[in-house]
Amino acid sequence: MSVVNGFLTTWSNARQTFGEGSPQPGDQYDKSATFNQLQSTVQTAAPGSKWSGGGANAYDAANTEHGQVLGKLAGLDQRLAAQVNQSAEVVAAGRQNLDSIRKWVVDAAASVPEGKTGEQMRLAIVQKGLTELQQVVQQSNGDLNKIAGQMGGLRGEFEALGNDQRFKNGPQWATGKQEEEEQRKRAEQDVQDALAGKTDAAKRVEAVLNGIKPGQQLTPEQGSYLSQMQAQQNGMTIEQLKSAEQRLGDQKHIIADSWQLMSNPNVQFPRTDTKVGALDDPNTVVKGGFDQLPKSVQQATKSPGVLYADQMRDIAGIVRDGNPALQTGTTLDREMIRKADTMMDAPIWEKDPASNGNEVGRDPFLDPVVSDIFTSAGRDHQVVHDHLLGIPDENGVRSDGDDFLHDINQHAWADKGAAAGSLFNWTENAQGGPESTIAAETAEKYATYIGAHEDTLMDLPGHKTLGEVNSELVKSYAHGLGNYIPDIADLSTADRTDAFDAPDVGDKDMNIAKGIFSVLSTDKDASDWFNGKANAAALAAQSQYADAVKNGVPHIEEFNNKLLDAAVLRGLVECGTVNAAHATDLNGHQQAVQAYERQKSAYEFGVKAAGTIAGFIPKGGEIISTGIDYLGPAAEEAFIGPPPGEAASAPIVSNMGYGEAAQLTLNPLIAAGVPVTGVPSDYLVPVDPNDDPNNPAHGLRIGTPQEIARFNGVSISPNDWETKLTNAVTHTVGEDDNPVGEVAQRYEDIVKKPDP
Repeated sequence: MSVVNGFLTTWSNARQTFGEGSPQPGDQYDKSATFNQLQSTVQTAAPGSKWSGGGANAYDAANTEHGQVLGKLAGLDQRLAAQVNQSAEVVAAGRQNLDSIRKWVVDAAASVPEGKTGEQMRLAIVQKGLTELQQVVQQSNGDLNKIAGQMGGLRGEFEALGNDQRFKNGPQWATGKQEEEEQRKRAEQDVQDALAGKTDAAKRVEAVLNGIKPGQQLTPEQGSYLSQMQAQQNGMTIEQLKSAEQRLGDQKHIIADSWQLMSNPNVQFPRTDTKVGALDDPNTVVKGGFDQLPKSVQQATKSPGVLYADQMRDIAGIVRDGNPALQTGTTLDREMIRKADTMMDAPIWEKDPASNGNEVGRDPFLDPVVSDIFTSAGRDHQVVHDHLLGIPDENGVRSDGDDFLHDINQHAWADKGAAAGSLFNWTENAQGGPESTIAAETAEKYATYIGAHEDTLMDLPGHKTLGEVNSELVKSYAHGLGNYIPDIADLSTADRTDAFDAPDVGDKDMNIAKGIFSVLSTDKDASDWFNGKANAAALAAQSQYADAVKNGVPHIEEFNNKLLDAAVLRGLVECGTVNAAHATDLNGHQQAVQAYERQKSAYEFGVKAAGTIAGFIPKGGEIISTGIDYLGPAAEEAFIGPPPGEAASAPIVSNMGYGEAAQLTLNPLIAAGVPVTGVPSDYLVPVDPNDDPNNPAHGLRIGTPQEIARFNGVSISPNDWETKLTNAVTHTVGEDDNPVGEVAQRYEDIVKKPDP
């Protein structure tokens, strides 16, 4: 009955919006009897036949008007009481309808059988109940808004009776300059016409709003137009706002643009009363904020749980049609992301069958709503950053970023996590730009979460990995974090001054980094991109070391850290791909094949991309085409090893011996044209086995013992191979500068505990 419990929680939240106690009737507001009595008294004070002349006529006119006012006040009081009574009836009817829906859901759910079939039937019952629940709340809200509008009209009539009488000293209105007055009137009419769908007026509103820059003082014209957009939308329902937007055609973005501007704390504009024909008051300035948005938008966005889901989807659609450049930490975006978070915390969301390992019964109702919020409000990167990091808003309210990430990663998204991924993949290309700081902080937050929760994300309900459940989400993570690999792996190329702090500082095991590489290896495309970047960065590091040796750079030992970087990256890629394979339901041999194929695919993708995609290598410099063409194939088998044989069982991560460390050191030197001494000719194999040996450009490299036997027919023991290569490094760079021991040890630090 867990789905039903989730429904009951949502029902309870909906019921709370109708308040407690008996709604008060309107009798207490009806003073019509008193006004009618006063009207009769005033009428008895007429001049009559005993007083005539000009003075009597003037008095009689004023007295008559006074009596009429009292009579009108009596009528207004009666109408006000009727509206209050009507609102009480709406509340009572809403409560009754909610009670009926609750009873139907509970009774219907109790009547179905137990087991998977029964659970599917209960889910269908609950979804129907939620739909009817939404309709009741929406209908009641619409009726109450209509009544509120009518009450607002009564207020205007009350004010008119007081301000327009000759016997009352009403307020003295300032006229201002005629030109300014005409401009304010023009803004009022243009906004009114634009919301009605008139193209020319909409274009004028568009032109004015396009000139507004948050943080800059608005011109009087800009203030008038934004103020009118705020006032005239204030009482509109979501349905009315959606219809207005659809009438606007190419100018439909002005609705969302006005929302972003009026909810931006860095925008100030004059206030306009929310009544027909009102003009903005330049002497009363308000600050942009959530309370300036249309009441219906506020109500839906602030609603608890999954209430107003349909309206939130309409709001998200309108926001998505707006200009994303205006989404810069606005309270609208902040509250929309908060609403999505609230929806994901609802019991009905957490009981989604697909997210709990069931192949059937996916939630078709709420998932699309939250996804739409992500692709609209999620374009506000400042808001995403603040929500993930729990930075308090202007009211001191903090979010729980870890809980938000938990909800996103534990849900089986209908779109495989594409919409949710849009919250993260933007960090990839933000380095060096105006958002570089918040991008780095955001990337560090979700990277650390992924790495720290690797065990959970590799074993989701149904014994599936995150890549199997939400492949698009994992791809977004891979793209968002690719350029931060030096920070994640704490390489020598990491920028120690940026906002991304290495998650494993001081920990040689690098468990968080291994967790990141493992999760991002659970999808092939994500692995190709992320591990491909890591491999390219490793090749770049080896190339930089070789160039330093070739150019005779003093203190060459300082460049040994480039080789250490390559060892770290090689170890992280191998641990990640092996862990991802182990997390599948494949048998041992199939796991070995998958791990090898992921490593090979990512390596070859990285080699190709390094030479063709500008800026692909993260903070590692570029490798010239001839270098990547040579060094890439030369290092492939050293990086990924030979393919698993038919008898291979589950994949393992082996230590790097001194021979492999020496090979990792010598091959880039050979590729760079550095004379290498002490390597027997039998140890050299072709860079490209398909290349013509007679080709002058035919390249050679140091092979593994298996490659040497395959290409040259020579059997070499691993010990001899290791000794010869280690000595060759000493002969080439000197004993004091020999990096082999450090490289082998650094690799062992990473892989000795491959699964964090």
